[in-house]
This record gives sequence, C-alpha cells and structure tokens, in this order.
Amino acid sequence: MIHTLGMKFIKIRYIVSLFLFYAMYAIVAPYFQIFLHGKGLTPSITGIIIGIWEVSGIAGPLFLGALVDRTGSFRIVLLICTLVSSTILYAIISSQSLVVIFFLAALFGFVFKPIMSVNDSMISHNLPDPEHDYGHVRGAGSIGFVVVLIFFEMTGIFDSPTPAAIARGTLILGALYAVSIVFIPPAAHSNESRRITSRWVSLNTAESRIVTTQYIILITAVFLGRFGFSSYYSFFSIYLQEEMHVVNVGLYWMIAVSAEVFPILFAGKIIQGTGRFIAILLGLGAMVTRLMIYSFTDSLIILGFAQLLHGLTFGLLHAACISFINAKINPENKTIAMSLYLSIAWGLAAFLGSPLGGLLIENMGFQNMFRIMAIFPLSGILLIIGYKFFLRGKGHKAF
Repeated sequence: MIHTLGMKFIKIRYIVSLFLFYAMYAIVAPYFQIFLHGKGLTPSITGIIIGIWEVSGIAGPLFLGALVDRTGSFRIVLLICTLVSSTILYAIISSQSLVVIFFLAALFGFVFKPIMSVNDSMISHNLPDPEHDYGHVRGAGSIGFVVVLIFFEMTGIFDSPTPAAIARGTLILGALYAVSIVFIPPAAHSNESRRITSRWVSLNTAESRIVTTQYIILITAVFLGRFGFSSYYSFFSIYLQEEMHVVNVGLYWMIAVSAEVFPILFAGKIIQGTGRFIAILLGLGAMVTRLMIYSFTDSLIILGFAQLLHGLTFGLLHAACISFINAKINPENKTIAMSLYLSIAWGLAAFLGSPLGGLLIENMGFQNMFRIMAIFPLSGILLIIGYKFFLRGKGHKAF
C-alpha cells in the first residue's frame, strides 16, 4: 500500500514537470519559425536555421544522453539545458549577424532537444511499468501544450506575436519548468539497471542482431516520415499566415496537440491491441494523408480537421517507438537509444528536410512543396512493409 502510494506520488511529480515543459514547448514549436520570420529572414534562410537547430539537436541528445547513461545525472542535465534554452531567444533577438544567429540556433538545439529524450529515459527508469505508465505521464505534457495555446487564443496576446513576445513567453514558462525539476525524484539508475541488464546480456547473438536490425529499420522509416513532415513543422505556421491569412496560428497547433492526448494517454492499451507494426504504419500513413490535404485544399475547416490526424502522426507513432525501445533495448542503454531515435529519426531528418522545404516554397509554392514531401513518409511505409515480409519469410516477428 505504501509502495503504491509512493509510486503514484512519483507519477504526479513527473506529470507536473512534463506539463510545464510542454507548456514551454507550446511556444517553441509553433512560434520559433515565426520568431525567425519576424526578424525579416527569407523562407530558405529560416529553413536553414531551423535545420541547424534540428541537427544540433542530434549532437546534444547523443552527447548528453551518453553522459546521463554513465552518471545518472538526469536532473542536473535537465536543469542546465532548461536554463540555457529559456534565455537564448533574447540573445538571438539582439543579433543581426547571420553567423551569430546560426551559432545561437545551434546552441539552442544542443541544449533544448536533449530535454525530451532525458525525460523519456528518466520515466522509463523510475516507473514500474513504463510501457503502459509512459502514456499517462507523457499525456500531461500534451495537455500542458494545449492549455497554453488555449490561453493564447482566449487572451489574444499571441495574435501575430513579435520576436520579443515569443522570447518572453519562453523565459517565463522555462523558469517554471526549471523549478519543477528540483522536485522530481532522481532516477533509480545504477544498481537496478545493472541487475535488469544481466537478463539482456544472456540474449543469444542471433536475437540481439534481430533487435538491432529492427531498431535500425524503425529509425530509418521514421526518418523518412519526419523528413517529409519537416515541411509541416518548419513551415505550416508561415503557410497559415501568408497563404491562408490566419492571425492566430496557435489555434491550429492546439487542435493538433489536443488530438494526440488520447493516443498517448492510452498508448499501452492501443498498441497492445494493434501491435507496434500497425501503429507505426498508421502514423506514417497519416503523415502522407495530412501533407496531401495541405497540398490540395484552400479550406480552413478542412485544414482544421486534418490537424486531428496529429494523434496518429505523432501521438501513436511516437508512443509505438518508445514502446519498442522500452521492450527491446538493454536498460543500461535506453537513454542513448532514445537519444538516437530522437536525434536521427527526428532531428537529422528535420535538418535535411527543412532547407529542401524552403527551396521548394520559393520555387514552387507551399502546396507543391507539401505534395512533393509526401513522397518520403510513403517511402517509410514501403520500407516497413517490405521488412515485415522479409522477417516473416525467416520465421520472425517484426517489432
């Protein structure tokens, strides 16, 4: 009884902390591109800067993820990364040099991106059943994201926000999240992790190779999906402002993130019913569908309904990938595995996809850009299906 109450209290502290982090993320994700655009940068330069931000988000999680795996210093890393992330936009505002902006964007990505993978790994170390409990905790983050955007919509304070307003909002919410880090429990990292790892060491070499290959295929398929979908993350807000004349773009992001709450909260049960393979296919397929909708419609209502697919393109897809890592990867290497997943499949894909998206916009327009970028998640679907049939021929189960 006491142990059960203790675990519930731990979950509550994680829930509050993730709520505040994703409240901060509710400013960074929709408005960073507008922040850069507000400085008078062209779409191609904006794409390059966002790409730099994303690719530095590869090095950050890999370096800091390995550090956390060795030392268990989850909270210290989170606190340092948060303090730098929440103040760096002010430094970008004061600079007019592209070289300096590139450097600051790289530093921003290096310290901001690890927060997500370190949080995910810390949860998996501390919760007794991370495959099912993860969704309950991570769902609070999605709710935090939505609450902030609802607040912006109701107050109107972020209607056509200036770079200074975006920087100020990031600083305030970042400071609140930094305070919450002090109160989250340290991860039960070393002794328990080594004890559990002894079971993984006993895996035969053939089985280990299959797990490794599946992990590589999974990352590659999600990479292809994210490469194409970088067109959404990097340019959708600008598309709404310039092409669709939407004043408050946060409303559309709020619809999207609201749609991800249910799949994340109940990810364990959903994936248990569908299996990871189907969940991954649904996520990639929804990416193709959303991009094709963006490429053909001029209706704001249809665009709003398309945002509901975010529950699949991120919510279910991300949950399925985290489920795979929790179930298949050696516990001592979970942080680096999650960092690789977020860095390669999401960060590197965005780094490469964002500049391409910017060039396509300048030469072919937004809608043609969305149409062309849909090819990449479609390629990810074909890769996953092909690998599924390959494993079936050898008598193995995929994912």
